[in-house]
Amino acid sequence: MNVKKMIIVVIIVIIILIIGITIMIKYLNNKSEDIQEENGDPGLVVDYESKTTEEVTDFVKYYTVINCVDTYIDTLNVNNTSYYGMDENDNYTIIFSNEEINQNIYDLLSQDYIEENQISVDNLRDKIEILEEQVIFTPLKMNVFMQNVIEKYVVYGFLTDLQNNFIKEIYVFVNLDISNHTFSIEPIESSTYENIDEIEIINNNQPIEKNNLNGVTDAKVNYEFLCKEHLNSFKKMILAVPEIAYEYLDDEYKQERFGNYEKFSEYLTENHNNLFSLTLAEYQVNTYEGYREYVCVDAKGNYYLFEETNIMDYKVQLDTYTIKSEKFIESYNTLKDSEKASVNVDIFMQMINTKDYSHAYEVLSEGFKNNYFPTEEDFKNYVKENFYDYNILHINNSTNEGTVYIFRSTLANGENAETENKEKNFNVLLGEGTDFTISFNV
Repeated sequence: MNVKKMIIVVIIVIIILIIGITIMIKYLNNKSEDIQEENGDPGLVVDYESKTTEEVTDFVKYYTVINCVDTYIDTLNVNNTSYYGMDENDNYTIIFSNEEINQNIYDLLSQDYIEENQISVDNLRDKIEILEEQVIFTPLKMNVFMQNVIEKYVVYGFLTDLQNNFIKEIYVFVNLDISNHTFSIEPIESSTYENIDEIEIINNNQPIEKNNLNGVTDAKVNYEFLCKEHLNSFKKMILAVPEIAYEYLDDEYKQERFGNYEKFSEYLTENHNNLFSLTLAEYQVNTYEGYREYVCVDAKGNYYLFEETNIMDYKVQLDTYTIKSEKFIESYNTLKDSEKASVNVDIFMQMINTKDYSHAYEVLSEGFKNNYFPTEEDFKNYVKENFYDYNILHINNSTNEGTVYIFRSTLANGENAETENKEKNFNVLLGEGTDFTISFNV
């Protein structure tokens, strides 16, 4: 092959290689664009600069976070029983040194918080407010900022002592590491904020190294647990921060039952002993469109209704008679007249037991009221002197005279079983719908 032909062949080969390489590059670029379109779904992109928060709607996560806050608060208490034990002389005494207690608290703080505030085990008590008594935390609201490694929560609530006396409001950040099942805490200066929604969350999304104290166990949540939590939380509010409890009352119920905060305050004073010992005895949960209803009954037969649309987003009623539900009315209308009259005696006794003198006075028959109790104050004084603080009603027998139903009954002292029972006969006249009037022997 002469030189000229060889040069032509080489040029052709080079051209073919250039064309092939160009086609391959274009193919690879197109393939890369296809991959980007498949994997580059904007819905999966995490914006690490975002500070958007939302309310927590997962009950298990909510109460798991509360457990983390409780662990932190218990650790802050330098007189926590977990710091006590038996010494070498079998004396029950504190067995943790200040340094060891400081280390426990330090181990629950986030690394960011430690670095930002220059905290060490030695200077911790200059930076962190410790506790010297057992306290109880009652949560009121929680927001969360979700990311792919760390979930960061901001929690708002208040502290009380064991006698339900208010101590202070607190805000706190809780970081949950989902992969490690660990948590860390960042205290917040509560005086800086007036509302939890003012607090911005900055989530650095840093893994949390596990230690002996910061492990996370998911809370176990069922309807009984939720009823107890709702009742206990509202009990704490009533006794420690009644102005907050008043805001949780259903608006229509609040107006009908109390009318103003002063009347509500009187109710709290009259029922303080009952509220202090309030515990759940029975419960029922009803699910409706858009909300769930928790019907809680305490050991003395008093009702507390929670209408919940989200966690800690509920409205409360303190009885079932002030505003009668459609379910109550439907059930009531299926009863015989004698059964309706019996239900109304029970309602009247609920009013007496919760010191709801206004509503009890309203259902007294006019003639009876005029003859014996011209004013509500007269009626209130009579009840205080002639009924027990907590009455247990026993209906012995019932008869009727025309449209009036007569119940021969005895009242037992629910606070002292040795007290002599009192005889009370109740006369009930049914009215329209669920209305009724009542009188009794004086």
